Amino acid sequence: MNENTEIIMAEQHEMAARPNPTPSPELSKRLSQAMGKVKAVALDGNNTFHHYRYPTIAQVRARAGEALAEAGITLIPSVTRIGRTARTTDKGKTTNVTVVELAITISSPDGSCVVNWVGESEDLTDKSVPKALSAAMKSFLLNLLLIPVGEEENDDDQAQRTRPAVHWIDNPKVRARFWRWTREELGLSDEQVREALGVARVHDYSGTMQDAKEQILDWIEAQVEGEPEPASLPGEMPE
Repeated sequence: MNENTEIIMAEQHEMAARPNPTPSPELSKRLSQAMGKVKAVALDGNNTFHHYRYPTIAQVRARAGEALAEAGITLIPSVTRIGRTARTTDKGKTTNVTVVELAITISSPDGSCVVNWVGESEDLTDKSVPKALSAAMKSFLLNLLLIPVGEEENDDDQAQRTRPAVHWIDNPKVRARFWRWTREELGLSDEQVREALGVARVHDYSGTMQDAKEQILDWIEAQVEGEPEPASLPGEMPE
């Protein structure tokens, strides 16, 4: 455990010890009304690399915002502290682990209260803070309103999701660009591409083209890392 990690853990323990003020009876009533009105969120996000589905922050915000607005409640989040540490992945890349601490004001005409919350993210680039903020707000809204996740959708939502979707590989220009990239720039065979994506045909891949490209590059990197060191030729001195 390095110094930065210890700082983050200390901040989390410190925040956990702070009391959250109890909302007034009137504000509690409004929150109860919002809980009764909020719609369930579907698992509309798909992590193709780790193979799991999740509700996106956009959907959670939309459902929670609609219920809170109808109940006359506004939320004002404020960042009170940020902790960050860097770690090296198994592939030798540097990733940022970020923890953000929020003070979220829950306000209504009947009163307000402040709730402390925390969010965490890990990112290879400079987007770890926005990701941590999104993670914090999504978990806060899901828990504040007890939003059902993965419940049965209404008829309109179900009809929308059962319509056949057009896959990006069906676009002739996109398809040509994708195969030119894999064949000419990466030197991969079509079979290797399908192996990297874990599908029998590219049309079965559920992610975006950018997701596919990232997964293919990760697959190539894994193949390179798994190659044995070349043996020394006769007469050569091993390094």
